[in-house]
Amino acid sequence: MHTLILMAGIPGSGKSTWCRKYQQEHPNVFIVDTDETRKKITGSYLIFPEHMETIFDAMIEETNSLFQRYKGKECTVIEDSIFLDDYRREYYM
Repeated sequence: MHTLILMAGIPGSGKSTWCRKYQQEHPNVFIVDTDETRKKITGSYLIFPEHMETIFDAMIEETNSLFQRYKGKECTVIEDSIFLDDYRREYYM
């Protein structure tokens, strides 16, 4: 069974801390982090709105890749991002 967790909360609210703690306590949990994905794509942690769809696409691709790799096995992916507005959540639907 595959589980996808979308984190939602304002910056600095403890989302990443919760993700790391959850990952330590559970097997086969992977964190797909917006900040790290942005750094890979743009070379910077700075937010540029024009890159957000590219970043979300890369996060979705990484999540799908993990689910394929663990096909038939238990796997949880946590999308560590803000996900406060409908647009961000709906992009994943």
